[in-house]
Amino acid sequence: MKTIFILIAIVTQTISTNYVIDFGKSKQGNKWLVVNDGVMGGLSNSTANISNNYMNFEGTISLQNNGGFASVRSFKSNINLSDFTIMKVRYRSRGQKVSVRLLKNDAYYLPYFKTALETTSWVWKTTLIPLKNFKEYQLNRQTEKNLNSSDFNDIIRIGLIVSNKKQGNFEIDIDYIEFY
Repeated sequence: MKTIFILIAIVTQTISTNYVIDFGKSKQGNKWLVVNDGVMGGLSNSTANISNNYMNFEGTISLQNNGGFASVRSFKSNINLSDFTIMKVRYRSRGQKVSVRLLKNDAYYLPYFKTALETTSWVWKTTLIPLKNFKEYQLNRQTEKNLNSSDFNDIIRIGLIVSNKKQGNFEIDIDYIEFY
């Protein structure tokens, strides 16, 4: 009987369940960094703040000086998503559309993967997005490549970005991002 219990415990420990970024309970958003188009001369601005239950990311996109984006992203780390097929996000948003980005490198000019979150008219929504729906972009232009299994274990950052070249305000509250 002890052998069966130990075997069950070992099997249970080796099964990967999920990867969660919880902005509320565990305050993982404290490890995220705002990067706006000011790094290239633009005038967009944004802030990211942690509350008791979520991260608030809000700002204004400006198209002056060839600007047009605002983002917040995790610090660099090795994120292996190879065991997962779905991204689940609980959020509410208004204003402009916000996208989730998965980055394989730090250089802004190299490809990354992105998928958009629909605006919710400031109503909390939980959405499920297959990882295969992420599209590859380079310099904000789609390359026609999708995220595939060989890309899953090379992710170094997860982030949010508003980059649809439309001037105006945006706001999103994110409770969590979960991969399973």
